[in-house]
Amino acid sequence: MFKFAVATARAERDPAADLSEALPSRRDMVKQSYPTITDPKRVGDLLRAIDGFGGTFPVACALKLAPLWFCPPGEIRMAEWAQFDLDGDNPAYRVPPAIRKLRKREKEDPDT
Repeated sequence: MFKFAVATARAERDPAADLSEALPSRRDMVKQSYPTITDPKRVGDLLRAIDGFGGTFPVACALKLAPLWFCPPGEIRMAEWAQFDLDGDNPAYRVPPAIRKLRKREKEDPDT
């Protein structure tokens, strides 16, 4: 953003450049993995923690839907009402190919 401001003469210099030595770069950061919970007791602990979440209503709803849908948080966050079919005996949520983790070709032509 600051580089753009300098390039368009909205700022004289990039103050963020002064922080480059103080902040670690992404390649210097240690990658952290989040292992899957496979122990049934720990799954129960997680579900109880989700049930006791005291944050905002939308986040609480998303947390409660996550273990039911088994989809990434981004798909829950980007869900739209048009993707839900709540009528009938088998309510469903259909994730459009454009936001699923698919190869580019599959996103463009879901029938392949």
